[in-house]
Amino acid sequence: MTAKTLITFHSFYGSTEEIARWIAERIGGEVRPIQEVTDVSPYGLVIVGSPIYADRPLKPVRTWVEEHKEVLSTKALVLYAVALDTNDLFMDGRRLGPVQSLMPLIETMNGKVMLAQGLPGELNPNKLTPKHMDELGRYSGMMGIGPYEERVPFNSHMDKGIVWSFAERVMRCFEQRRCSEEMGQANPEA
Repeated sequence: MTAKTLITFHSFYGSTEEIARWIAERIGGEVRPIQEVTDVSPYGLVIVGSPIYADRPLKPVRTWVEEHKEVLSTKALVLYAVALDTNDLFMDGRRLGPVQSLMPLIETMNGKVMLAQGLPGELNPNKLTPKHMDELGRYSGMMGIGPYEERVPFNSHMDKGIVWSFAERVMRCFEQRRCSEEMGQANPEA
């Protein structure tokens, strides 16, 4: 990959950061927590990751994208959501799932997102704060699973192979975008 790549994220418990590092292992790039990134102008490709809580990306990620949306709109932007369940679901008149959860970011960017995808994460009850345990209980009730009354079991779906496949898809999409630009098709204002 020839463009300078930024892989940035916000992570409470480390899964989203680990996924960012796995992406960098596959395609290269600079991995930095979102709170440390103040300038995205040097990058051609920006990959932003967030765990999903209450069906949306974390507030620091939403705020960061809003603050940088003008510059991000000139970049190849990729979003990933980390969740235990990466399947989309339609239930009680609502579409649920990690890509749907990324819609606030996609809408902030007026749809100028090259790729958005959910990636499998993990749930480690030994790391959860009491607030997050309460949120998990409310969410599981909403999903019809029932409240977590006792202990939540450790549950990991993290898979380096899935993350590397995602990274390879990012590379292919980015390369196709470059090929289209070289042919004068992707940037009609050029």
